[in-house]
Amino acid sequence: MQYKTMMTDGGTLVIFPTTLINTLDKHKQLYSRDLESGGIIIGKRRSSNMEIVAITTPQCNDRRSRCRFDRKEFGHDIILGEYWSQSNGEDNYLGEWHTHPEDFPTPSLTDLSTWKAMSGEHGVPLLAVIIGRVKNYYTIVSNSQLHRLKEIE
Repeated sequence: MQYKTMMTDGGTLVIFPTTLINTLDKHKQLYSRDLESGGIIIGKRRSSNMEIVAITTPQCNDRRSRCRFDRKEFGHDIILGEYWSQSNGEDNYLGEWHTHPEDFPTPSLTDLSTWKAMSGEHGVPLLAVIIGRVKNYYTIVSNSQLHRLKEIE
């Protein structure tokens, strides 16, 4: 399996299978009729590092529009529970992903406040990803701070 490896300036490493990034890229909002998509990111915490093993995609109860994705727990939490059970508690919630109808996405004020609140609620750093039309945005949210991830070779 091939991976994309990313790191923050502070040294936090994130390993993301390219197959999952390809799945995320299939949700790009390339046309004006495309709705925003999103889901959760599931994986293992290795000290301050993260290894992604799965993502969820939009579920039937989620609310979607051109510029908004409101994830509802039902569906996503069932999938997370299955990974958690099958891995004996190793695979857990690592963060969120969603799309923006922008070439080079930037977090909205809603994104920032939601991410910071969720990071505080969970008490651990979370991964946040925005899928853009040309480039994707990857960051770790910790203690109300954003730590951008950069791809490494």
